[in-house]
Amino acid sequence: MILNLSTKKKRNEKIPCKALFVKNTKKKLLIKVKKQKDSVKYQADSVNNLGFLEYSCYICNVYITKSHLKALALVVLAGFFAILHSALIDTMDLKKKIEFKSSMSFRKQIKKISVVALLALTTVPVCGQDLLARQAPVDHRMKSLDTLAVSHYRLMEDRENPSAELYEDFSNKYAHKATTLPERYRIDLRHFCMPTSSRVVTSNFGYRASFGRQHKGMDIKVYIGDSIHAAFSGKVRIVRYDRGGYGKFIVIRHNNGLETIYGHLSEQLVSENQEVRAGEVIGLGGNTGRSTGSHLHFETRLCGVALNPALFFDFRNQDVTGDFYNFNRDTYESEYAEANAARGKIGNGGYTREQVNGGEVGRYTTSASGEKLYHKVKAGETLTSIAEKRGVSVEQICRLNGYRKDKKLSPGQIIRYS
Repeated sequence: MILNLSTKKKRNEKIPCKALFVKNTKKKLLIKVKKQKDSVKYQADSVNNLGFLEYSCYICNVYITKSHLKALALVVLAGFFAILHSALIDTMDLKKKIEFKSSMSFRKQIKKISVVALLALTTVPVCGQDLLARQAPVDHRMKSLDTLAVSHYRLMEDRENPSAELYEDFSNKYAHKATTLPERYRIDLRHFCMPTSSRVVTSNFGYRASFGRQHKGMDIKVYIGDSIHAAFSGKVRIVRYDRGGYGKFIVIRHNNGLETIYGHLSEQLVSENQEVRAGEVIGLGGNTGRSTGSHLHFETRLCGVALNPALFFDFRNQDVTGDFYNFNRDTYESEYAEANAARGKIGNGGYTREQVNGGEVGRYTTSASGEKLYHKVKAGETLTSIAEKRGVSVEQICRLNGYRKDKKLSPGQIIRYS
């Protein structure tokens, strides 16, 4: 609105209530400044406590992104200049105020139009719930991506160092190094493959009185050139030759925590740091190293400590003992002795390669009722006493187990009698 100031005032005419107007204006201005100072201080404290983005979301009750904050900053800047303009006008006397307003009216209209256009172009008033609803699918996709990234990281870690939670490193320097066994550990036996199709166990895990030392694995009858398979998927850690022990041997670390060792091989068909799958041919049976006949020396180790393979594998039945084995450090000693009795040595010699590879030797024999017909040797028992006790001939026991008639039996040995 443009005011007409063409009417001239008299020279000595005074503006009524001029002093009172200025006084009231100053008072109002001081009150306004004080309120603004308190408000700025409160907002500064809030920003320090919450952070600028969180506080902006709080006072606006919306979900604000960086682009929205830029627009909001422009609006706040425009509002600041508007407040400054208003405060400048309030401090003027009435005459100057009227003159100023008259001269600035056109500019004021232009400024209003500019501010409205700026607000229309830069502000994006979005309801918080709508933004959260829009954000939800994005969050879901980001969560899926995070899950995939974590899975990929774990897969890469397992490939670099299988069972990294049990082993500090993946070293090619040593065959095995014993560390502290966990109190309890669940070993996954699924997705397995038997190392060999032979069912004949020729030597149990445990103390050997004839050698005066511990036997850290099981000996399985194989012949030179027979295929040896990886028991589980994993990564080859050692491919080496030990003249006074394992001969040509392979060590594989698996993702279930176990390490398996395959000794006395004639050929090694894998290399160190190679990834292998369960059932993959890794070598050929042989008689290298400290060995008195062709066989597979098979070990299973957890944290470098040898455990009885009969706890996990039933060679006579060509199967594992279950989907999982729950290792318990307190009960392990009794369990491994029971495993030897149930799934241990059955004989040595008296059979042909075809019988072994065909599965004719070593298989559990069952009666019509389904009962397994084998006998656990006790101290002092002989082939003759067992034959009399079971109602069979000594010749039948020798034929089924590949024994000679003068065979000496060891306590705990399992033999077939029918």
